[in-house]
Order: sequence, then structure tokens, then C-alpha cells
Amino acid sequence: LTPGLLAMAERSLLDLRLAGLGPGDLDGAHFEQAVKGTELRALLGAYQAELDRRNLIDHADAARRAVEALRESGPPNIVVIRPDDLQLTVVERGLLDALTGDAVVTLPVDRPAAPASREPPDDLSVRIVHAVGEVNEIRAVLRSCLQQALPLDGIELLHTAADPYVPLIYDTAQRIFEHDASRDLGVPLTFADGVPARMSRPGRLLAAWHSWVHQNFPQSGLLRMLQAGLLRLPADQDGDPVSAARLVRMLRSVGIGFGRDRYAQCLDQKLGSIQGQLDTAPDDAARDRYERRLATARALAGLVKTLLDVSPDPGAGAARTVSAARTLLGDHARSSGKLDGLALQRLGRELDGMLEALGHDKPADEPAGFDGWEWIAELPDRITIGGSGPRPGHLHVASVRSGGHSGRDRTIIVGLDDGRFPSAGRQDPLLLDHEREGLGDGLPTSKTRLHDQVEQFDRLLCRLRGHLVLSFSSRSVDDDRETFAGPAVLASYRLLTGQLDGDHAALMDSLGPAFSFAPRHADECLDAGEWWLYHAAAETPVQNLPALADGAFEHLARGSAAGAARESDVFTVYDGRVDEPGAELDPAGPAGRPMSATALQTIGKCPLQYFYQRVLRLRPPDDVEVDPTRWLNAMEFGILLHEVLFEFVGALIADDHWPPEPARDLPRMAAIIEAKAAATRRRIPPPGEDAYRRQRGELDHNGEIFVNEQALRAGTGRPAYLETSIGMPTELRGTDIDAPDPVAVALPGGGTIRGVARIDRIDRDGNAFVVYDYKSGSYTRVYDPSDPFQQGRVVQHVLYMVVAEAVLRSQLDPAAAVEGFRFLFPGVRTHGREIAFGRDIIEPGLR
Repeated sequence: LTPGLLAMAERSLLDLRLAGLGPGDLDGAHFEQAVKGTELRALLGAYQAELDRRNLIDHADAARRAVEALRESGPPNIVVIRPDDLQLTVVERGLLDALTGDAVVTLPVDRPAAPASREPPDDLSVRIVHAVGEVNEIRAVLRSCLQQALPLDGIELLHTAADPYVPLIYDTAQRIFEHDASRDLGVPLTFADGVPARMSRPGRLLAAWHSWVHQNFPQSGLLRMLQAGLLRLPADQDGDPVSAARLVRMLRSVGIGFGRDRYAQCLDQKLGSIQGQLDTAPDDAARDRYERRLATARALAGLVKTLLDVSPDPGAGAARTVSAARTLLGDHARSSGKLDGLALQRLGRELDGMLEALGHDKPADEPAGFDGWEWIAELPDRITIGGSGPRPGHLHVASVRSGGHSGRDRTIIVGLDDGRFPSAGRQDPLLLDHEREGLGDGLPTSKTRLHDQVEQFDRLLCRLRGHLVLSFSSRSVDDDRETFAGPAVLASYRLLTGQLDGDHAALMDSLGPAFSFAPRHADECLDAGEWWLYHAAAETPVQNLPALADGAFEHLARGSAAGAARESDVFTVYDGRVDEPGAELDPAGPAGRPMSATALQTIGKCPLQYFYQRVLRLRPPDDVEVDPTRWLNAMEFGILLHEVLFEFVGALIADDHWPPEPARDLPRMAAIIEAKAAATRRRIPPPGEDAYRRQRGELDHNGEIFVNEQALRAGTGRPAYLETSIGMPTELRGTDIDAPDPVAVALPGGGTIRGVARIDRIDRDGNAFVVYDYKSGSYTRVYDPSDPFQQGRVVQHVLYMVVAEAVLRSQLDPAAAVEGFRFLFPGVRTHGREIAFGRDIIEPGLR
């Protein structure tokens, strides 16, 4: 039972009741399927029984009871004023018929003239405009107000579809007008039918929470809720709310990824880490810093726990789900201003009503097949809030079905493209047109609804006075597709011009250019952004526009100065120059920081990147984004592959079984992969089985390739040291030659750098050694023996050979010599390829 099916059934049921039909009236009716009649009779009967059980009446009941009261007591002393074009249902007409005598006064209205005699009315000027997309239709309305100095309360803006126009109107007004949270909607606009609850914080929270739960609680989803200010913030130990910025920074630093169970595990680890830093803080300033971080982490952990406690799984029952949504709004939704307050009240009433209907205290009585989650997903869009009639000082927004009664001098109608108005006359799939016709003429059909749309629009135009603007979108912003004027616009064009055969092409030829994102005139600019855009695109642009922009916006001025400096041939601070650098910034100085191969290669690739990363210590935010197609990112997959190869090679040399033999060692490799993959899976859960199987298969292939290729390539040497750390903390099990201090590497010309390395593998053949580095990616031209250094972008082989030889000579044998280096690619596409280098690259590499 989806919300869409329920809404369709509700419409059909109410149509039957407003036509004065009950279960007995359907007995002799013809339905395409006999069972449909049986079920509709049962539905009508059950609906009436539920109303009686709850002591409720609906609109049809109210009209019938009023008729019965009139028959019993006679006509009351009242007068009912009825517009002559008021469309009534059968039961409503019955009520008016029961009012006899002078009780009903018919109010004459303007009616459309016969088609042959139609002429533009003398008291109505009509203009047709078009725009690039719906958003520019709305901007054109507000630009005309600004350019012509029109008061907002002299304008009524009518739309043909609430979606997308009402949200667009509200969003555009929020950006342009000064937002006042204390005002009803925060902007000087009134909406006859209100705005969707999704425009409020509580509505957006309900939608974001639904997505968060159904996407398996991604960390990014919780980050967006905090950044958007949707959640009521927790307090610290002093009772003050913790800022959203602090919570966001803390959450970003925790690698949760996704999954309900990972939040507590990862946040506990974060709390333990901060507590350890606090316990070993060197001074009071550091202690204060870690205490603030600990308080933030605790507040975040508390907030996450309460959110997870209130959030059921996607498969939870409807009553449990709706109850959780009610608790979420009541306890955790942030409310600021009247719009949020209205949304909280209205959404709360809807959730309470659904809980009552579901019988939340009797979950066993829940209707079978009803999806509470889907109902919640549609609720923020379905519910409207803040509806109001026209008010002084406010532009009034209404639908073409109900608008045109404000008496304002200027009316603008948007959304008159052929894809939107009139809407397609679709049959009710539950109660087809011919079935409705068989039940009498009181039931609307798709044909009568389409006819009513056109007739209502004609009546709307007849009651308007003053100035009328008809607007349509002539191009889709989403896909850059041309769109066309609807029948109402074409009919108006033919009436205004007298060209009865005028088509869309003739209409477009007669119109000016489409309203777009850039204003046409300086006095149409709605905000500072449009002013700059206008002058940037104007036929006679401002000559000193960059200077004006720099003068108005300090950050742009700084950016312009940086860009000019970067483009110049002078080495400036914007290229990474430090006029008075500390001694520790010079890699070749006596106090220079230790240099890894990655750091050196970053200098070769992009000195500015080195400056940002290693000098300024800048890094991007620690956001953990979940790719549904991948289990591990490139770095995590490389770490896992290195762990597998370390474990496998270590096991073989411990058993004195090198080189590997595929028949003997492939099962051992498979077992190691299984254990390591399982451990990694516990630490980083995959987003789905397909993503896991894909990368697990790649890992299996890499392991097979490594075994087979090493069996073929093995010579007289054998692995001696695995994961050797030089000048870096020991990882995994460490080796006998691990060195805690960096190695001094003498450079030609007298300079010296302090080299550090973590070497995957060192093979030994007597006193001759070969260094290996595993690459989990694909072979590229970067590792080209004919161009071994790529102008400084590849120096790993040189650095590793030099520092490894220095350590081997100091700790093992002064005669030890590193004779070569191998980049080893065990991937599927590279199939175990080795890129080999000899000692001859050391001297040119050091240069």
C-alpha cells in the first residue's frame, strides 16, 4: 500500500461520496472487473463505518446533514451569496437547492464571450513574455517590480503548478529580500495555498533523516544535517550549546563511512585517542585544547547515540517508524522563526493522526502492506504551511485555479508552456471514465476535468483588470531543450494580433529575447550578484570592472593579486617563496626536516603542492564519502595488498620455501587473503556485496599473479627483510636492520639531506641486495627505464637504494652493496611486471 495508491483510492472514494453515491448505488454499475465493484462497495462501507466509529463526519456528510436539518426546521434566517460560476458537487448543489426563497443570492460574474466575437477587453492590457527556465520567469517578475517601481501589494502572481513554482518563488524571494524570521514566512510574500513543509528546517530534517536511514547511515548524511542547521545542538559540560562548526570538524575527523554499528565503535576510539593526548599534554595550553576537543567529542557521541536510538531500521513496522519520526521532530528538530514553528505544528499533527490511525498501541493491527517510510518521505512535500490571503505590503501568490480575486492592478501568470498547462487529462486508473459515466453525471472524468481547466482559465481572464502578463519557459535549464508556448498563450497571441492562424514560430518572432540570468538593464538588478553579472555582459562593459570588483570584495582583490603574481616570471610568495624561512624548511640544511621519497617527488611534481602540504601543513577536509561501487579506495586497497604480500612472503621465508611453487603455495595465498580481507571488512564495511565481490576478486587475482610470476622470476637471491623502516616508526613486525634515525644522503655540490624510507622488501644474494617496492596501481610511463627520473618526479628508487645500502653497511656488513631496485606491479592489468634499475642510476639520481 504505497502513499500514491492510497491517495488515488482516497480521491476516487471522495469523488463517489461528493456525488452522493453510497455502497448500494454501486450494485448495478458496470465495472471492467466485477471484483472492482465488490471492493469499492466494501471500501465505501468500511470508510463510513470508520467515520461512525470515531464519531467523525466528512464534507459530504456535513452537506447531507445540513440538508436534513433544513428539511426538519425550515430555512434559517441567512443569506448565501453564490458566484454564478461557482462549480459545485452533487451534494453541494443539494444543499443550495434546500435553501428556498431569497436565501440564495446569485452574484453575476464576467463570462467569456463567444469565440467569434472575442476582442481584447478595453480595461485589460496584455503582454506575453518568455524566459530561460522557470527560475528566470520568477526573476523576470521581480525585476519588473524593481524597474517600474511597482509596489509589491499591487501584484498577484499566479502559477499553473505548485511544483516547481512555489518553492522557486520562495527561494528566490529569500535570496533577494531581507529575511525576517519573525515574519510569517520571512519574506514579503503571501501564498494562498502555503509553501511545502520541505522549505522549513523540520521538513528538511524529516527528508534528510529518511535518506540517512535508508542509505545505511552514511557519515556524509549526518554531516549535511549538521551543516544545514537542521538539528538541535547538544550542550557541553557547562550547559552551553556546542557549535555546529565544532561538531562538524570533529565528525569529519572520524572515519566512520557508514553503518549503524560503526558510529559507537569509531567515536569510542576517537574519545580514547583524545583522552590519551590529554593525559600526556606537555603544558596547560595543550591541556585546554584537548579538553575542548574531548568535550566536543562527548557531545557528538551523545547526539549520535540519541539519533541512532530513535532511528528504526528500514524494515521496521509503520507504527514504529511514524512514532520515531514524531520523536525526531519533537526532540531534535531545530526551529527558528515562524515558518519552522508552523511546520513543527503541522507535521506533528499529521504524524499524530497517522499514529492514531495505525493504532500505535496495537502494532498487530497495522494494515498489511502499508509502507510508513514511504509515507514519511512524501510528507514534507505534500503538507503545506503558512497559507494566507492577500496582505498589505506583500506580493500575493496563488494558483490559476483559485486566483484573480485580489483586485490588484497587475496580474502575472507563469508556467504557461505546453507541457504544463493545461495538464494532460489522464483517467483515474481506479475508476475509469466509462465507469464514472455509468454511475451518473455527478462524477468528474478526465474529459470534464480538462474542460474545467480551460473554462476556469477563461473565467480567470474575464475577471482580471489592469495589466496582465502571460509568461512561459521557452528553454529547459536542465537539459538545454527548447520548450513551447501552451494553447492559452497561442490563443491570446492570436486574439491580440488578429492572426487567427498564428503559430508558435510567429509568436516567437514577435517576442523580444528571453529573460535570462543576466538582467537586461542596470535598474533591473535584484542583488549585487546580478549587478556584477549585468556589467560583465553589457554591450558597453565598465572599463575598470576588475578594479571595481577588487575594491568591493577584498577576497577577490587578494585572488587577483595572487593570480597576477603566479602568471609572472618572478618567484613570489604566491609560488611558495618564503622570504625569511626557518632553517627547518631547507631540506638540505643541517636542521632540515627528514625527506621521504613522497616529499621529494612532490617537489619534483609541484613545488607549490609541497609548500601547501609540508610547509603550511594544509589538507582537505576529512570527509568520508561512500562510493556505492567500491569497497576500498586506492590507498586502502594498496594497504591491504601490501599486508597480504608481507604475510605471504614472510610465511614462505620462515618455512624456507622460497621461491614460491604455485601448486603448493596458492592455497596459502588464498587463506591469507581470506583472513586479511575479513579483518579489513570488519574495519571498513563494504557498501554492498557487489562492491565487495568486485574488489575481492581483484585481490584474489593479484595474489595468484604474484605467486605465479615470482615463481618464474626468482633467481639465486631470496627475500631477507620485509617492511624495513628507516628513520620512521616500525610497522608490522619490523626487521633486524630497522633504523630509528634518518640517513644522511650526501648530494653533489656538498649538500646533504636526511632520507627516510619504509621499504617493502629487500632480497639478498650473498652481500648483494635488491630493493623491491610493490605498486598496487597500473604501470604508467612515469616508471620508464629510458627516462628514470621524469625530471625529478620519480626519485624513490635512488633514495631507497642509497638509504638501504647505508643501513646495511652500518648494521650488517661494510661490504654490503645494493645492486638494483625493482618496481613490482602484481595487478591484473600489469600481470606481475617488474621495472628494474641498476646501480648506475644512483650517481645521476643524486645529481
